Amino acid sequence: MNFNKIFVFVALILAISLGNTEAGWLRKL
Repeated sequence: MNFNKIFVFVALILAISLGNTEAGWLRKL
């Protein structure tokens, strides 16, 4: 099982979602 691949995939999704939420907050302010 490729645990590293899964970890990188999840990390990418988290980074993208966090970036989107931060951008939304900046636009609200």
